[in-house]
Amino acid sequence: MSRRGMRLFTITLLAGAVAVAGCGGGATPGGGGSAGGTTAPPATTAPPSSAPLLDWPYTTSVNVTHAVKVPPVPVLVNVRAGLHQGYDRIVFEFAGPIPSYRIQPVAQLAEDASGEPVLPTSRNLEWVRLEPDQGHTDAGKTTLTGSERHGQPGWPALREYQLIGDFEGVVSYGLRLGLAAPNLRVFELTEPNRLVVDIAHQRLPRR
Repeated sequence: MSRRGMRLFTITLLAGAVAVAGCGGGATPGGGGSAGGTTAPPATTAPPSSAPLLDWPYTTSVNVTHAVKVPPVPVLVNVRAGLHQGYDRIVFEFAGPIPSYRIQPVAQLAEDASGEPVLPTSRNLEWVRLEPDQGHTDAGKTTLTGSERHGQPGWPALREYQLIGDFEGVVSYGLRLGLAAPNLRVFELTEPNRLVVDIAHQRLPRR
């Protein structure tokens, strides 16, 4: 056999060996197979879940009127806040009926009695007005603790809340938020009577 013939024969044998190796039982990309023909079990760790898509109507302000017969004036007895998946919540609890309320974005906040600015360097402010309502007993003793009058949770939507008025049958709170044009979900609960204000973490589209 000539040298050229021997060279061609050697190349043919090498090519055949490569083809046989490629058809073996080794693992394939993404397949997880083994030489024995078994497959690796699927991964059991689920990817982290994303925040739920909130199905809320687009609301940046709320104004509700209740016909509350006084006296006695409803008393604000508790204020609490909570962090939830997709939104933050602040709850106002009353002894007596739920008063009328107005919740709306404002450019600035001021104390009801003195007119002194509140959170003057802050943006994204929300005003909560409760009427008729009071945060003290008829003897003048406050019904709210220090943390109920002022809190700084620093959450995505609710950064800070502060009592800015308890004067002549009107209670007002200022909220410092983490975003402009917040989307609100506001509703009432009973036993005990509560006003619930939820603030979405994201700006929701108008519907």
